[in-house]
Amino acid sequence: MKQQIYSAALYLRLSRDDPGAGDSGSIKTQQMMLERYCEEQGIRIFDRYIDDGFSGLNYDRPAFQRMLEDIKSGFVNFVITKDLSRLGRDYIQTGHYTEMFFPQHGVRYLALNDGVDTLNDNNDIAPFKNILNDMYAKDLSRKVKTAKRTRAAQGAFIGSHPPYGYRMCADNCNVLEIDEEVASVVRRIFHMALSGMGAVSIAKKLREERILTPAAYKVSQGDTRFAHLFEGKPESLRCRWAYTTVHRTLSDRVYLGHMIGHKSQVLHYKTKQRAAVPKSEQLVVEHTHPALVSEEDFERVQKLIRVRHSPITFPGDNIFRGLLFCDECGHHMSMAHKPYRGKTTAYYRCMCHYHYPEQCGHTHYLRYDDLYQLVLRDVRQITGLLSGHMDELVKRLYEQQQEKSGNKRIQAQIDKLEARQEAITVIIGQLYEDFAAGRAAVQSFNSLLAKYQQEQEKLSVQIESLRSSLVECQDPAAGCAMLREAAATYLDVQELDENLLHDLIDRIYIGHRKKKRDKWEQDICIAYQFVGELPF
Repeated sequence: MKQQIYSAALYLRLSRDDPGAGDSGSIKTQQMMLERYCEEQGIRIFDRYIDDGFSGLNYDRPAFQRMLEDIKSGFVNFVITKDLSRLGRDYIQTGHYTEMFFPQHGVRYLALNDGVDTLNDNNDIAPFKNILNDMYAKDLSRKVKTAKRTRAAQGAFIGSHPPYGYRMCADNCNVLEIDEEVASVVRRIFHMALSGMGAVSIAKKLREERILTPAAYKVSQGDTRFAHLFEGKPESLRCRWAYTTVHRTLSDRVYLGHMIGHKSQVLHYKTKQRAAVPKSEQLVVEHTHPALVSEEDFERVQKLIRVRHSPITFPGDNIFRGLLFCDECGHHMSMAHKPYRGKTTAYYRCMCHYHYPEQCGHTHYLRYDDLYQLVLRDVRQITGLLSGHMDELVKRLYEQQQEKSGNKRIQAQIDKLEARQEAITVIIGQLYEDFAAGRAAVQSFNSLLAKYQQEQEKLSVQIESLRSSLVECQDPAAGCAMLREAAATYLDVQELDENLLHDLIDRIYIGHRKKKRDKWEQDICIAYQFVGELPF
């Protein structure tokens, strides 16, 4: 029988989290071990493929992909690794390569230390080793998360690059110190905000003065991580401040000298996708580094941000800002403007319907003037009952179910969003199976995976927001008493303003228009502070 002539690929991988990653000693050890085996067996080495510093959960490694291309081209028919974990730690995809890809391309695979050799039929233990490697990666991810959270809770800076206006101390990278070269820019941004300038105006001023953006400044200091943003782009891009950057600066408590950790978290140890953590769960350690702005000035700026309105063509104020929610998906309603009968008319709509129609299947549209009149009429009715017929109001509330209808509505929205989350989890599982079985191309798999993971992140944020708005049921009489106290200065309501609305109303839900018996109807539900939706 003709002896098989092998052209071997030696695949070597080391993760940054693996022992010995600092000096890459393990790579040398792997290489010596595999080369000695090939020399003893008389196997010709085609090439060595080295991924130093790459996770075993990520298969988009440069050397690994180059090896796959050489296999497809027929240059390699034997792949050797030190053990199965060097090939990868995701048991589904590792199994795909050992059980499907390599056999389909006539490639023998050998994991030297694990005794796994596809030339033989005694590899039943291989799937279990892959699962153990996957479990090791999961456990390692958990330990890294715990270590980082512990350091963050102690006030250590654990980010990859310091906030604009600061730099890492030369003798301790976990401590921040002021970067005087740009700290003056941060102070000036706060000063301009205190003088009444909005984020858009401040960004425009910084662009006019040719001040480098935070990313451009880091590149000028030799940080190459942001260099790709400016390669081949006009020089003016380096000074093109965005109003979002200014707004983020004005809202960042790091400039008070506080360290804020755990602002985002990895959703899954395999995908490495991150999601924002609610502020209530973030780790705040005060006075860990010098402040660039005083507590008083910072709080004044936050108040200005809350009350400042965007410059719009509509002559009135958006007094319903922050109160309007889509009855179907729970998203905030957005204000927009359009010409109507010779003048500019404001209206509200749910943008989720346009971006994610699978979450919000209907348009939710309501003109500002119509909403104003409806809410004014309802508020006048409620304040009248509070002042002269509170017993009747309390009685009607007692007749309702013990659980507030407002809470029921919010919980229904949460249930709907969680059901969608579960559906996406199933879809992602099917994607992995299709990819592992070779039914999905790498590009399509990555594109779809990123899309669904992004949707999951948005759903998590929405669910957290809705959960924070759930209120525990309380005695209707006590709730009415608190609402009457809040409404004491608004008993003779002639017109609405922002203070009145936010003092009395918690949320307003906008339903979609439906046609019933040749008439258009639209549900508008007002949830008042302390009592929720009232039975009228």
